[in-house]
Amino acid sequence: MVAFHIRISDMSVKEELMRELRSMASPSSLKGMAHYGIDSSNALGISIRDLRRMASKLDKDPSLAEEPWNEGLREARILATMIAPVDIGKGTIERWVAYLRDWDSCDQLCMNLLRHRPSALDLSREWADREDEFGRRAAFALLASAAVSLKGEERDDEFIAMLELVARAADDPRPLVRKSLLWALTSIARRGPRCLQEVEAACMAMAAEGGPRGRLGRQAQNRIAQRRRRYSAIP
Repeated sequence: MVAFHIRISDMSVKEELMRELRSMASPSSLKGMAHYGIDSSNALGISIRDLRRMASKLDKDPSLAEEPWNEGLREARILATMIAPVDIGKGTIERWVAYLRDWDSCDQLCMNLLRHRPSALDLSREWADREDEFGRRAAFALLASAAVSLKGEERDDEFIAMLELVARAADDPRPLVRKSLLWALTSIARRGPRCLQEVEAACMAMAAEGGPRGRLGRQAQNRIAQRRRRYSAIP
C-alpha cells in the first residue's frame, strides 16, 4: 500500500489516494454487498478492515476528507469519515448526510465520526424528524452508537430523554429506519440498570399500543430478554 507522507495540500496526494483506492477494488465482493442491501452501483468492494488500515496511514484533515467524499464512491466516502477531524464543520456534515444512499455508509459516518463529537446528541435530536430515510436513520444510528461511546452515569438522563424521540418515530414503516430505532433502544438499555429500566418501560408502553409501535416495542423487549438470558448463563 502507498504510504501517504506527502503534504496533503498537494493535489498529487489526493490523486494518489483515489488511485490507491481503485487499485484495491474487489469486484467479486460487490454481489455480496448487494445481498445485504448496500448500494453497489458506485462501489469498489473494499472491506471496512482494509479502509481502516488505509486510514491509519493518513492524518486527520478536513481538506483531505473532502476529496474522497466528493468522488462519490462508497468506499471513498467511508474513508472520508475515518480521516475527517471530529470538529469538521457542521455544514460539511449536513451535506454528507444529505448525500447518504445506503445504510452502511450512514452507519459508518455515525460510528467513525459523529458519535465522537460533543454535539452528537444535538445532531440526533435535530435529525429525528427528518423525512428522508437515511437522514432519519442517521439520527438513531448516531443515538445508538453514542450510547456506547459517551460513557458515564452522569449522561444517562440525556439518553433517557431521547427515548421520547424513539417512541415518536416508532410508527415509521421503513425497515432501515426501524432497525436503527431498535439499535438505539438496545444500546441505551446496555448503559446500566437505570437506563435498562427506562427502556423496558418505554418498550412496554409501545407494545401496549399495537401496530408498528407495538411491534417495535416487542422486538426490543425480545432483544433485551435474549441478552439477559445469554449473560445469566455465564458462570
